[in-house]
Amino acid sequence: ISRIDREIDINGDPFMLQIVFSNLIDNANKYSNKDQEIEISATHKAGLPVVEISDRGNGISVSEREKVFQKFYRVGNEATRQAKGTGLGLYLVKKLLNVHQAAIHIEANQPHGTIFVVQFKK
Repeated sequence: ISRIDREIDINGDPFMLQIVFSNLIDNANKYSNKDQEIEISATHKAGLPVVEISDRGNGISVSEREKVFQKFYRVGNEATRQAKGTGLGLYLVKKLLNVHQAAIHIEANQPHGTIFVVQFKK
């Protein structure tokens, strides 16, 4: 499912941004069951472009939401440890977004799952 505003305009390096969004979408797929939907939206909030990628997986605890952006960090529960990964994807996402002066944070997706919110500057 996707919602994209017609007037959304994000300036940046296309290759780097492709890596960012490929990693976020790949994570949503990896940590969700096959029958669960992933939602992608690109909208404006407070006049700034915002991209959200939402899944209905197990979610990320509040205590681990900042840690997942650290190099080699992997969420500690068994459900997510079964998925293959190096712990570099979200670290790379954060670094590439810093180059674009964009911010990323994680919100809970009720009743289950995670929302990665990327906010760009004008």
